[in-house]
Amino acid sequence: MDQCTQDWFSVASVCESSLKEIKRNNTEIEECFLRSDNAGCYHSAPLLLSLPAIGRRAQVKIRRYDYSESQNGKDVCDRKIAPMKSRLRCYLNEGNNIVTASDMKSALDSYGGVKGCHIAVCKVNLSRQQIRQHSWSGIQSYSNFEFKQDGGIQMWQAYSIGQGKLLSKEKVESYAVPQGDTALVLTEDFGVPQKAVGMLRKRRENEDYDGDGNKESFHCPETGCVKMFESNEQLQKHLDVGRHYFQLEKDNNYDVIKKKWAKACGEVRSSYKCASETELTPNSCGSTLEKGWALKKTKKGKRFTEPVKSYLLKIFVEGEESGRKATGTQVAFQMKSVRDEDGKKLFEKSDWLTANQITSYFSRLSVLKRKGKLHICADEDMMEALIQRVQRDDLLSDIVQQVEL
Repeated sequence: MDQCTQDWFSVASVCESSLKEIKRNNTEIEECFLRSDNAGCYHSAPLLLSLPAIGRRAQVKIRRYDYSESQNGKDVCDRKIAPMKSRLRCYLNEGNNIVTASDMKSALDSYGGVKGCHIAVCKVNLSRQQIRQHSWSGIQSYSNFEFKQDGGIQMWQAYSIGQGKLLSKEKVESYAVPQGDTALVLTEDFGVPQKAVGMLRKRRENEDYDGDGNKESFHCPETGCVKMFESNEQLQKHLDVGRHYFQLEKDNNYDVIKKKWAKACGEVRSSYKCASETELTPNSCGSTLEKGWALKKTKKGKRFTEPVKSYLLKIFVEGEESGRKATGTQVAFQMKSVRDEDGKKLFEKSDWLTANQITSYFSRLSVLKRKGKLHICADEDMMEALIQRVQRDDLLSDIVQQVEL
């Protein structure tokens, strides 16, 4: 491309032009499934909001968009980039120069082109970009998106785990204005390679293949997958849309030991009866975990209780008056054992705080003191009034934060 801005609109423009080219050469195609890695220009809300309209203009319905799992190797396109880079090196070694995008297209189209790759030189028309702001947040938490017939979007954090989250058509339309035609400028149209598909070798007539696959020369590069294929075409199709078949060729000693322990534990568990059949419950002989239990969950903040705030405020005031200020680590240790006049523990386990939480609260009180909103005094009545004032300020601060959200 002459201009590559590395943003979602560039990807949307190329996607629309590519779908139109695919539809022109393969009129029988009615729908497609997209997949990419988690780069910012791909995993973005504006691009997903633009895809339904792009599919309608290209007359190819986009069914899904799936992102590869983070830190899980390269994506599908990288397998095509490898032979393209090899072709560019050969072109350079012959004494040619590659300076512009047009030179790159000439190199990739040389010697009949790269099998399965259609090359074009284009320029992004940034004046057609309409989505410049949106209100869709939290999109990075989801990896799989399905576009419904009614205009809604179904999202999953992990593939085929749970029911997912459904966004209605009205909700999707409220996120941003619709993106119109991207009007990508093709300075040099797509070139068609001489061989779009093919085999590296011809299969001989009456050639037999035994069950062990001894004559199959194309192995799946995925670690643990034992599938083998007769041609490179079949291998590429397996890598793009097929399913891997994982099987260990030989167990190591560590795996053998683990299997023996699992078998022993299973036999012990089966012989133990924890309750009668009528008293059995889902958690009586072991917990049953629901799908998605291992997914990352957001933690909700928890406010300090009033006794905890009063206790921390008194310690802070005492430290300011005496000059011997308590650290967060000391106070966190004291909270676990401090008792009232009757000898009962002052705080339950749920009220215990970490050293960082206490240090942060003391820092807030120090700021109030410097601003003159916190006056240190030894009188008990004044201390009680001070505690009530700090508690009221905390409540007002929480209300203001909720209104802002």
